[in-house]
Amino acid sequence: MLEPSNIPMLQSPKFSSLGNLYRLREHLPYGQSTPPNLPSPSSHPTSYFRQRQQRPQKNESRCLQYVMPGLFMAFEDDSISFSTSMNSRLPAEEELRTPDGQTFTHIIKLTTSKNPSGSPDITYTVDSHKTQVLNLDVFSNSHNLFELRMRILASETDCDGLSPEVARRLYTEYGDISEPYEGIPLLTPKQLLASREFMCATGYDLRRRQGAQILITAPRDHCTDIVSVLVCYLAYASRSTVAMVLLEIDRHPEFLGIWKNTVSGHGVSMIQDVVNVRS
Repeated sequence: MLEPSNIPMLQSPKFSSLGNLYRLREHLPYGQSTPPNLPSPSSHPTSYFRQRQQRPQKNESRCLQYVMPGLFMAFEDDSISFSTSMNSRLPAEEELRTPDGQTFTHIIKLTTSKNPSGSPDITYTVDSHKTQVLNLDVFSNSHNLFELRMRILASETDCDGLSPEVARRLYTEYGDISEPYEGIPLLTPKQLLASREFMCATGYDLRRRQGAQILITAPRDHCTDIVSVLVCYLAYASRSTVAMVLLEIDRHPEFLGIWKNTVSGHGVSMIQDVVNVRS
């Protein structure tokens, strides 16, 4: 394992410990305004807007995060997260699409467990689009820290640029954050291992950044779990460390602030233990 002092500075792609991840900046991020040299919207066919106008709203409201070609993460639909109806909690087909309109081929779907006294489930399903889905039950999170994060994000206009030190200071200013599971994934090591093996089995080529179209989703108060699934796979597939992958995410200008600084030191150790398990 590399010592912290050996972690390369991320000033250019050639110095990146995860070139595949850092080259994200080479791609036009979803939602960026159209360059001035492209045709004006009035020159596009009317049917284009009719077909596409709802997708960006759904993608943006769920904080769809482009990681690299074919790899995304997002929150689950709020109508599912906050509904009290048991029928609405039944697995639904994913409405999100990639920015270019493709259906996801593989989805890791985290849902809050309806049986807190039982063991979290790991199940596999296939929807009508032939999308392979890994379903992981996760225990309900404490909402105190989640509500605190939301207040901080709402009060800060430039959260994407916050350093870890400033983020910790803001947390301290806004109240007590000594949550028992702060920054630690609620997924079990067995579930993290299942998610890692599922992503490896998709045939996604991390070196060439091509193959499957993978999406990771969970309720909004499970940021840590979503990021944990992502970094567990990236660290394993790239033969890097969890700490180095998280460092790149936390410093990357094109990652939304909601996905940054979500995993604690204890969480890093837990995920690294799973990464170290070889198939």
